[in-house]
Amino acid sequence: MNWIIFAVIVLIILTMVKRMMPMKGVGHITADELQGKMKKDKRAHFIDVREPNEFSAGHIKGMDNVPLSRFKSAASGLPKDKEIVVICQSGNRSVAASNKLKKAGFGEVTNVRGGMSAWSGQVKRGT
Repeated sequence: MNWIIFAVIVLIILTMVKRMMPMKGVGHITADELQGKMKKDKRAHFIDVREPNEFSAGHIKGMDNVPLSRFKSAASGLPKDKEIVVICQSGNRSVAASNKLKKAGFGEVTNVRGGMSAWSGQVKRGT
């Protein structure tokens, strides 16, 4: 009986870990690399998937707020012909959003590791 409980716990943990892992084809950059990319790459589309209250408390200028809680409907308005760079607070929600974008057929998707917690640049308050 104990082995069944153990197996169920392991299965739950593996499922949770899999959801937090990026899909094949999702790129990764650091917060420092993001600063350079935002200055140089005018073709990329930058999105912040935190909730509106988090976004207005402090976000990176040039990021669009596309909350993960409303991501399914909002993602349809994103350009599929551009690289989509995704950030959140710590990197977990942006991995989930990146995976959803890849599943939806977006070609170039990049996740910012560490998210806003790793960001050392300026932040803009408000919307």
